[in-house]
Amino acid sequence: MIDQLTEAFGICKNANCECNINLFYESTSESEIFIYDEDTIGKELPSSMVNSDSYNQIKLVNEEEKDIIFIKIDQCLIIDNKIRKCDCAIINQDNFIFIEIKDVKTKQRKIARKEAIAQLTSTIELFLDKIDFTNLQLFAVIGFKTLRPYVVQPSKNTQRAIFKSKYNIELQEGSQIVLS
Repeated sequence: MIDQLTEAFGICKNANCECNINLFYESTSESEIFIYDEDTIGKELPSSMVNSDSYNQIKLVNEEEKDIIFIKIDQCLIIDNKIRKCDCAIINQDNFIFIEIKDVKTKQRKIARKEAIAQLTSTIELFLDKIDFTNLQLFAVIGFKTLRPYVVQPSKNTQRAIFKSKYNIELQEGSQIVLS
């Protein structure tokens, strides 16, 4: 998968990024992974994996401690601000999960959800044109930061049905992703 992504998109294109040797991904098998994204207009850095003590918006529980790959999409793999794109993705041997993080208050979620869906849609269409996802189950997650994390669940709006019929991708929302 990394070879396909590199062939399709190249390496990290952000001079401000802290990527290791211009790689757009990180590998880990930790049981808990925390993801932070600077959810601001004009952000300069991509999403990152951080330790549990750092501010984060998404918790990934890797129950079986399988190898996972964290792909930094926005402001790393793709830096063109004219292209809408999601923040990052998680890959393991069975799944490819597109993730858009929105760090907003509860009352702002309706607007943020609309923007997240547009970003996920654009990224998915771009990736489907260039990447072979055979043998992988695809998911799209809108991550909302909450004081009490909740496991991702099907999105509550009609976009879930559209994603399923158009892309065969389950659209979900939450702040905790569980890989088993």
